[in-house]
Amino acid sequence: MTAAPRPASATSTALDRVESNVRRLRVIGIAAVGIVLASCALPPRPAGAPALPAVVQIWEYPAGDMPTMCVVLTADGVATFRGGFQFFNPGSWRAGNTPQTLIITLGGDTEFPTQAAVQELRARPPALRRFDAARRELKFAVDGGKQRRIAIGGFYFYRSSTCGAA
Repeated sequence: MTAAPRPASATSTALDRVESNVRRLRVIGIAAVGIVLASCALPPRPAGAPALPAVVQIWEYPAGDMPTMCVVLTADGVATFRGGFQFFNPGSWRAGNTPQTLIITLGGDTEFPTQAAVQELRARPPALRRFDAARRELKFAVDGGKQRRIAIGGFYFYRSSTCGAA
């Protein structure tokens, strides 16, 4: 024979609520300590040092004929070459008339790679859509679907989440 459950008394119900509140406070306390410890682990930023602009896109030439090279595009419109083509620094970039258009302006005083640009326009399918040597601009269609590469100076750069260049 099984005993029928007894109704909860007011005292046991109050104790259950207190126990539940203690558990909640314990979880909140552990989370707060974790946040404090995590913030202590961050390296301090020097006072007055400007924050680095956010990286918007990275285009990488994987190592092949040459070591790995990257073009890092930041939110402030700067295009920085790493691992190669540094003579085109500082460059700039902007979106074209449509969000699928990327225009990179090569900086530096090195001669514009006109011959490589003409050759790329003849490729099928071309990674380069247009160029303007006088303005030092390269225009690419980067729809994220079919076209996931750009061509600069005869090298193909592919979208990447990191830059493996030294």
